[in-house]
Amino acid sequence: GRGGYPAGQAWRWRAALAAVAALAALAYFWAISRDPLEGYYAAAVRSMSASWHDFFFGAFDPAGTITLDKLPGAFWLQALSVRAFGLHTWSIAAPQAVEGVLTVLVLYRAVRRLAGPAAGLLAAVIIAASPATVALSRGNISDSLMILLVVLAADAVSAALARGSQAWLLLAGLWVGLAFRPR
Repeated sequence: GRGGYPAGQAWRWRAALAAVAALAALAYFWAISRDPLEGYYAAAVRSMSASWHDFFFGAFDPAGTITLDKLPGAFWLQALSVRAFGLHTWSIAAPQAVEGVLTVLVLYRAVRRLAGPAAGLLAAVIIAASPATVALSRGNISDSLMILLVVLAADAVSAALARGSQAWLLLAGLWVGLAFRPR
C-alpha cells in the first residue's frame, strides 16, 4: 500500500502511533517540575534567557564572563522557553520532553520506511518506554536533543536508501554534525 501501509490499514497504524506518542508525552511531562534539574545548566539557561548576549555565547553567569562546557545551541530551546514562560522547572525541562516525543515519531518513520509499520511501531514503543529516554526527556541535560538529531540522521539515511537520493545523505551528515559538534 501507499507509504508502506497495507491497503486500507494506514489509519490503524497512525492511530497506534498517536497512542504511543501520547503515552510518551504523558510519561515525559507528568509531574515534570518535581524532578530536580542539573543546577549548573539551569543557572546557565536562566542567564541565557535574560540577555541576548548571554544567549548567543552560552554564558553561565549574568555578567557573561563564564561560558558553558557545551556549545550554547544545545540550550537555546531551554533559554527561549524560559524567556517565553518565565523561570520554572517545567519551562526548562519542557523542551526536552518535546524533543523526546519528536524522537519517537521520527524513529517510527525511519523504521517504517525500511521495515514496515509493525517494525516502526515496535521501535517507537521501545524508545518511548526506555527508562533512559524517559529520564533524559524529563531533565535539562542536552542529551535528548542529541538523540533527536541522531534519529533524524537515521531517518535521512533511510530516505536515501528508499529513494536512492544522495541529497538525503548530505542531510544525514548535517544532522550528525549538529549532534556531535565539538563540546
